[in-house]
Amino acid sequence: MSEEQVRPATAGSEAGWGSARVTIACQRCGRAHYVVRDHPPQRCPFCMQGPLQEQQAGAPPAAPEMVLPLSVTPARMRAALAEWTRGLWLRPPDMTAEMLCARAQPVFIPTWLVDARVQGRWRAEIGFDYQAVSFEERYGEGQGWRSRERLETRVRWEPRLGRFERRYENVSVPALDDQRALPAAWQQYDPSRALAATAEVLAGAAVLVPTLAPATAPDPGEGAAPSAWPEAERLLRRAAEADCLRASGGQHIRAFALQARYSDLHWTLLLLPAWVSWYSEGGRVWPVFINGQTGAVSGARCASASAARTVGIVIGVLGLALVLAGMLLAIIGLVVPPVAVVGTVLALVGVAVLILAFLPPLWARAHNRRVLGELPLPLGED
Repeated sequence: MSEEQVRPATAGSEAGWGSARVTIACQRCGRAHYVVRDHPPQRCPFCMQGPLQEQQAGAPPAAPEMVLPLSVTPARMRAALAEWTRGLWLRPPDMTAEMLCARAQPVFIPTWLVDARVQGRWRAEIGFDYQAVSFEERYGEGQGWRSRERLETRVRWEPRLGRFERRYENVSVPALDDQRALPAAWQQYDPSRALAATAEVLAGAAVLVPTLAPATAPDPGEGAAPSAWPEAERLLRRAAEADCLRASGGQHIRAFALQARYSDLHWTLLLLPAWVSWYSEGGRVWPVFINGQTGAVSGARCASASAARTVGIVIGVLGLALVLAGMLLAIIGLVVPPVAVVGTVLALVGVAVLILAFLPPLWARAHNRRVLGELPLPLGED
């Protein structure tokens, strides 16, 4: 396939981006964003930490042709964030739905939609399910050997081959080289609700700059963005494999091979809506990601180390008071022996409470380490 077969979409280029924009790059997470020049963000729109640096002037990213609008209302976002924060013990003071909602910033995630005609020859082994009767022998105490009939599903494999020709439309292909490493909340979208991109829809929002270009050349050349074609070809082959299986009437497929020719390719840049907010804990900020279409939320739910220490101190003071009271009663017990028993019990309870005072800080530390380990880099870096 040749480079000339790719026709990048240009419908959105006439409207452009509206306000003048510049490209900024985060020096921590490395992501580049296309933002409004007059209102640059104070924090990186992805990791919320920065620092940010404006990139040298160059060709702006291609204007998108399609966009999924931000459909999550503030009330719906607040409800989703309230559900996300609910149930966390020792929650940081500013991890509230109200504060997270107030800090939320709109972000758009790029993805490619690819149309293509696929022609060629295919071969594979197709599996057909069938029912088979077998017998299982069992020995029972006092019953001897018994035979039990079993009905099991087996697969019969048959070689198949044929010609293939089909046109696929709007196959979603990542525009970022690490798109699958994005937060879970930013993974599920319904592109069928996309609208034509306008400057009004994108107003004020940051846009992640695509790192994969709609190119088919095996070597795009020095300095050019890596090609999105290898992933597009893989997804088109997977769609063709599913269609061949469906056409064969089988239930399973293996050893699929396709000698394909791709034509009539058309690439459309689609922007997916998202929100990102943050809260502070442990001397740093933690991003919270919201899907701008579904309202799904993901991010690190850290416990507050300072709150854990405060709770531990309160429990420790209570335990110490019980120990001192027990010791005082034990001294009084020298004169009134029955009181000594009460004092001893009270002192032992106090010691147990003192031991419990260490649990909140230890739990918070273990919880945060577990949360940190589940985050993708660089979000999980200290």
